Amino acid sequence: MTDAEKVVEASESVPKRKGRLRRWLPWLIYGALIVLIGGTLLTWLLKLEPSQVVAVSAWFRKGAQLGTLTQTALCCWVIVSWRPIVAWGFRRGYVAKHELRAVLAMRWRVAGMLTMYLALVPIGAGNIARFIMGLIS
Repeated sequence: MTDAEKVVEASESVPKRKGRLRRWLPWLIYGALIVLIGGTLLTWLLKLEPSQVVAVSAWFRKGAQLGTLTQTALCCWVIVSWRPIVAWGFRRGYVAKHELRAVLAMRWRVAGMLTMYLALVPIGAGNIARFIMGLIS
């Protein structure tokens, strides 16, 4: 039995379509929550002394490594659990039946794209260039 047949068999029951508002409601709630948290943080930062803002900025710079590690772990999880993610996409209607085989075969292309993302965004091109220049010097 191929991977595509396993995914089709695992997700036989496709749920009925939801209403437009019901589909967008979680995203609207997430957006409102992000705006609320961001507004609260900005209000808090405006009340701080300049020296305290510098200290908070240094603390966040130290925490950026944790964010990079979290994103790396998330990207590794996506690659390891590619088959269940595709099955979920099929059940939700994001992946059509005739696309299953091709999407399942895209695992290593996705891995390459996620690697490029990790190298360019969380780590940053400037940090990579400084690392290379440090090796050369």
